[in-house]
Formats: sequence, C-alpha cells, structure tokens
Amino acid sequence: MTVRWMGCAAVAALAGCASVHSSEFRAPGGGLAHVKSTAVLPLENLTAMPDAGRVIADVLSTELAAREVSVVDRGKSEASLRSVDLVPGATVDRLTAMRLGEILGVDTVLYGSVNEAREADPGTGPRKTVVGLSLRLVDVKTGVHLLAGSYSASSGDESITAAARAAAAELGKAVGK
Repeated sequence: MTVRWMGCAAVAALAGCASVHSSEFRAPGGGLAHVKSTAVLPLENLTAMPDAGRVIADVLSTELAAREVSVVDRGKSEASLRSVDLVPGATVDRLTAMRLGEILGVDTVLYGSVNEAREADPGTGPRKTVVGLSLRLVDVKTGVHLLAGSYSASSGDESITAAARAAAAELGKAVGK
C-alpha cells in the first residue's frame, strides 16, 4: 500500500486545490499497463449532495479519457446496470462489475462510492470543498482488482467537481498514461 500527500503545486492546474491524499493498492507486476478500455459506473452516493455519484463519475471518465483510455459512454454504462436489475448509484460488487464489463466489452470496470462531498467550513478564510472517494478498478477477465484506493481532495475552488478532478487526477496517474 502506498500513501501520498501532494501539495497544491502538483495539481494546481487541475483544481487550485489545497491538498490531495490517496491511499491505494495496485496489483503487483504492473497490471495497469494493459488497460485500454473501461466503464466508469455511477458511484454509490453516501453523501447528502444529490447526484454526487453521477457528477463525480463523469469527472473520473473525463480524466481517464484524457489519459488515452477508451471510456464507455455513461448512457451505455447506466443501461448495463438496468440489464442486471440495478439502478445507477446502487451498490456494485466485484462479480457484478465483471458481468457489466463483459456486457460492455471493456478491459476494466471502475466502481465505488462517494463518501464525502461537502463544503468545508474554513473559519475566516476562503470557502473550500472536500471530496472523498473509494474506488476499485477490476479486470473483467480475471476478476483481480488492479487498483483499490481511497482518495480525498480539498479545493479552494467553490465547486465540488474541482476537488473531484484533483482526486481523479491521482487515479489517472495510476493507469500510467
């Protein structure tokens, strides 16, 4: 397991953030090098912010696409959920993620939850936003988790998506593109 703290300088271009923290497991042997296509499922929303799971899944999709990973359209991902009697934002397990990946014809599926999405009370300073994500990237053929991590970010920007973008950048770096 690796734990990293990054200062604002490393991700300022993405979000103007104060900090990003990640704790992640990566499968041994460079298992992420073969990732060419993925489906990003709507994340389970464990927050009071409506649609946080969908909003942040879109940010993750954009970040992965910017790193030259072919990402399945959100509409197709959501339709695949309905084909196995799940609603977008429902809890997804590894076996369900693998089945959805087979339906969608991708190498991997990214799924997980948004466990924090809120404006932080900075006291007397500028308003900040905070995002916390738990994500898993599963290999559709083998069922091996190539990546499992917790990501949190805070941003001086007033938007939740800016903090999410900073956390997504960490995930994007993990695919090594």
